[in-house]
Amino acid sequence: MEEKDAGQAEHLTLNQENVRCYVGVGASAGGVEALQELFQHMPPDTGASFIIVQHLSPDAVSLMDKILQKSSSLPVQLAEEGAVPQPNHIYLNHPGKTLTMKEGKFHLESAHDRNQLYLPINLLFQSLASVSDVHAAAIILSGSGSDGAIGIGSIKENGGLVIVQKPTEAQYASMPQSAISTGMVDLILNVTQIGSSLREYLKNPHILSMHQEEPDHMELAEDYSCILNAISQYSDIDFTIYKTNTIYRRIERRIALNNFHGVEEYLDYLLSTEEERAQLHRDLLIGVTSFFRDEEAFRHLGENVVIPLLKKKKSIRLWSIACSTGEEVYSLAILLCECMEYLHFTADVKIFATDVDQNAITTAQKGIYSESLLENLNQAILDRYFEHTSGGYLAGEKIRKMIVFAKHNIFRDAPFSKLDLIVCRNMFIYVKPEMQQKALASFYQLLVDDGYLFLGSSESVGDMGDAYNLLDKKWKIYSKNKQYSKKDISMYPALNMFGNFSPHQTERIQKANPLQKQLHSTNISEKLLFAMAGPSVLLNHEFKVLQVIQGGGHYMRMQDGQFDGGLSSFFSPSLAAFLNRLLLDSRKISDGIVEKRATGLADYPEEVLCVKVRFFNLTEGEYYLIQIKSEEKAESEAADSPMDLRELKDSRIQILENALNESNWNLKLAVEESESRNEELQATNEELLASNEELQSTNEEMQSVNEELYTINAEYQNKIVELTTANADFDNLLLNADVGALYVDENMHIRKITPHWCIC
Repeated sequence: MEEKDAGQAEHLTLNQENVRCYVGVGASAGGVEALQELFQHMPPDTGASFIIVQHLSPDAVSLMDKILQKSSSLPVQLAEEGAVPQPNHIYLNHPGKTLTMKEGKFHLESAHDRNQLYLPINLLFQSLASVSDVHAAAIILSGSGSDGAIGIGSIKENGGLVIVQKPTEAQYASMPQSAISTGMVDLILNVTQIGSSLREYLKNPHILSMHQEEPDHMELAEDYSCILNAISQYSDIDFTIYKTNTIYRRIERRIALNNFHGVEEYLDYLLSTEEERAQLHRDLLIGVTSFFRDEEAFRHLGENVVIPLLKKKKSIRLWSIACSTGEEVYSLAILLCECMEYLHFTADVKIFATDVDQNAITTAQKGIYSESLLENLNQAILDRYFEHTSGGYLAGEKIRKMIVFAKHNIFRDAPFSKLDLIVCRNMFIYVKPEMQQKALASFYQLLVDDGYLFLGSSESVGDMGDAYNLLDKKWKIYSKNKQYSKKDISMYPALNMFGNFSPHQTERIQKANPLQKQLHSTNISEKLLFAMAGPSVLLNHEFKVLQVIQGGGHYMRMQDGQFDGGLSSFFSPSLAAFLNRLLLDSRKISDGIVEKRATGLADYPEEVLCVKVRFFNLTEGEYYLIQIKSEEKAESEAADSPMDLRELKDSRIQILENALNESNWNLKLAVEESESRNEELQATNEELLASNEELQSTNEEMQSVNEELYTINAEYQNKIVELTTANADFDNLLLNADVGALYVDENMHIRKITPHWCIC
């Protein structure tokens, strides 16, 4: 018997030392019932520590620990400062304190001391992500508001699991719905299903392997490689350049979430399911950002980079790489505006913001963000640079007009040039070192001589240290070293997106999707095109640039203005107009080849250009290939006379004038109608704005009070049920006891008499 007890004690000690997962649970209004139901159905052997934070007023008094203990077989206790969480335990935060994790221990801080918006669930999730890496999960239950929506981004970024209660089941659906709207939720379940799903996920062998110091993927390397190639073809992004462990861990998460135990069966599922390919694509491109992330870093950037640039330049060009949903880009625009106001100076600012994820770019272009995403901004900044809308806050025109958003892959697409500042934060932590160095070498050539580079706090320039001068060691701000003379800096080599297939993999993917066969053969055509075409540009039937070959030539360069991928984005206005005419002419000629010499272009007055356009009418579509060369005037005199551009210019001007006259007439009518309506609406709008501000502040106060009252009421209802039951049990005892008893109060007034006493 003693040996058995000793064995159990030893097992308990080992179990306590090996917590497999920290699970943060966030709940607000309606959360009492949800929490009770969650832990009634929670398996006792998940190996996880559950840390519960309710979004309540700091002054609230909670009885949750006593209530929850009756609903769960797991031990329930309040978290204490410096305590180490144990597996299969439930911890609650103290009233009036925020609960976070630091170095694997609980950390409590007074909620009254915080100057920012009180969002304790976000704080807990962010701390779990930073401490426990892949050993973290987030569960969001019923509640109003949007607390937790930012925190789950940190959990997901670090490879954690995010589960949300079904909004239709929740008493208050706002918190679950806000989390779902971020696109970072893995599972949306009924509360009764969460426990079993969590246990299956944590027990999956692929999740268990993450807890090894160095997981061994060598035996399954071919299957993983096949998955990467399949998703690369699906998304047109080469994921083989990303760090192997990071990518493999996210693939393993998808395997576990789909309840597969083998890579082979998941690969079959991936190749046959469009939805899963889209989901894996989203998971691999997780980009977490926020407004003024690392606020101190932006302050140093303003002092050491932005202000010096503004003092010596009237025009500034910036490139924000991997901009995700745009929070960082708008932060840069705000920083520039604030610095210009400080200097009492206005500069022409152009910010190019790019990302490989089209969905993220679309969100950034809309520029609408929920109130919770703007919690770090003070009210003055909000009023100055944002407009309040029904969907949250809309980035104002003052900062929007500075920014050009575009989908762009820095490892493949033509870059922006003559840049004063490149911002590339927290992208290098995901890609392989050799790709980092190629990108840094390219950045060096794209920056002007007095240009700057701004990286993430966990990144560095590595072997390119001689090319950059370190300005801020903590926040990784660099300036370009003009004295650097290394000659073998490589410019954006074309990546072989489909070059890593084994014959078996190729056949398998082609069977799953016939389109892949076309993509694979297209790669061969691209190689031939690169080898034979020379510097040129390939366009589609809409005159949009599809491919830049060998740099595209001397006359191709990025133009200011809205980026749309057309001729006007890559060529000067006069040259773009000339090319447009030749493209149209090439369709009318039998062989599809037009070659013209032109002189007198407004942007190249001293040059004679030889432009050759080839039109291809293929089964896959219509394509155009443009080649532009410069000729000496002496050579051009011996050749055919250059094309007279005056006729082209006059014709073009006439067409534009007619279109302009028609537009002006329509605009005049619209303006007159708009002015008459605007006068009526302006007065009404002012009244509504004043009323809306009052109602908004009142609504926020009422919402906070309502959440607190609802939760406290739910707790008291549980206590009332307990007291009613106890009182009924006591009355039954008195009725059935064969003892005469008389109960009096302190004033000797009779309160209760047993039936036996009356008989006596």
